[in-house]
Amino acid sequence: MCSGVYHQLAIKEIVLWCLLHFFLLLIKLIVAAAKMFWTALLSNSIVLPLKVAVWYHSHSHVIFAEIAHSDADLMNQSLLGVGLHRSKKAPNASHP
Repeated sequence: MCSGVYHQLAIKEIVLWCLLHFFLLLIKLIVAAAKMFWTALLSNSIVLPLKVAVWYHSHSHVIFAEIAHSDADLMNQSLLGVGLHRSKKAPNASHP
């Protein structure tokens, strides 16, 4: 009987340990997401003008498609930045 109780305690401790590490990992991912956002925004802000310059000299349809893709990425990241900024606001009566 003692071994069964010990086994149940061991399972509960393992589950609690896993939950704790899951939440610690989640916090690390949230911090990393902000760093990834700024890195992606900066890199796309640098790459987009370079692609425009290459397209201007080559008039390649493929490069033009890449410009459209980079522009869409930049707009998407801008909207993500707005969402990240607004998510940090304190709750109020209309948005608890």
